[in-house]
Amino acid sequence: MATTINITEKIKNEQKFLEYGDKKYVVNASKNAVTKAMAIFSSAGDDVVGSIDKVLHCLLGKAAKDFDGMDFEDYKTVFIAVMALATGRTYEETEASFRT
Repeated sequence: MATTINITEKIKNEQKFLEYGDKKYVVNASKNAVTKAMAIFSSAGDDVVGSIDKVLHCLLGKAAKDFDGMDFEDYKTVFIAVMALATGRTYEETEASFRT
């Protein structure tokens, strides 16, 4: 006898967006992009800022350049928000995971 589990209703498959000002940025929350981003960040070593740049480029594409001129605290806010969207967690949960 066969057993079937239908997961159709459990799969969201929705686009994720980061809004800043009057712009809306698509966040690549695909499994491949997120696992690559997590690998980049986990192997950062002393180059945390460089890895944040790489992660944002991985998840936002060329749109990541729009945030280059921000001060560092604001840039961290963008990073945390993008990671929250990509991983399906809240901003607060994601922020707490990056506190040292």
